[in-house]
Amino acid sequence: MAILKNQEIHFAKLSPGRPDKNRLNPAKPNWNLQCRTTSKEQRKEWVEMGLKPRVVRADKEDDDSAVLYYTVNFRKNALKTDKKTTPPTVTKAEPPSVVNGRNEPIDPGSIGNGSIANLRLYKREYQLAGVDKVTYTLMGVQLIKHKLYVGNPMEEFEETETETIMPEDSPNAASSAEDDEEGLY
Repeated sequence: MAILKNQEIHFAKLSPGRPDKNRLNPAKPNWNLQCRTTSKEQRKEWVEMGLKPRVVRADKEDDDSAVLYYTVNFRKNALKTDKKTTPPTVTKAEPPSVVNGRNEPIDPGSIGNGSIANLRLYKREYQLAGVDKVTYTLMGVQLIKHKLYVGNPMEEFEETETETIMPEDSPNAASSAEDDEEGLY
C-alpha cells in the first residue's frame, strides 16, 4: 500500500450507500475523488508514481495559456467480480474508509472541495500489450484539513392557490361538484 500525503481533494463521492454512477459505464459504479495541485513538485511525484496528471489551463484551446492546476483521479469500484468462479460472481465491495487525524470515522458526505487528506492507495502493476502499467485503487482517506460540504440552501415555494381543470372530453367530466371538493388525485 502507498500513502499519498497532503493532497487537496475535490468532488469526493465516497458515501457508502451512494457510489458514483459511472457516466461512461453505469453498470460499474465507484467511489472516487479528484486531487488537485498547482505545485510542479507534486505533479512530478505523481508522474514518478506512474500517474498521468491532467493539465487544466486558463484556455482549453490554447496549449500556451497559463496552467491553472494539475489533477489526478482515484477510485474504487463498488462491485467486485470474482472471475475464478464459473460463471463469474459479482459482490458489493467495501467502500474506502474515511477518518480524521485521530483515525475516527467521519461522514464521507461532509467532505467539501479543498479539504486536505492523506490517501491510502493499493498499487497494482500489470502488463498490457507488452507495456508495463500501474494502477492505484483508493482504499482510505484520512482528513487533515476537513472543509465541510455545505449545499446551497433551496429556495422554497410560497403558498398559492391551485386551480384544477377537468378536460371536457374526459369520461369523468360528468362527475359531480362533490368529487371536485374531495379531490381527484
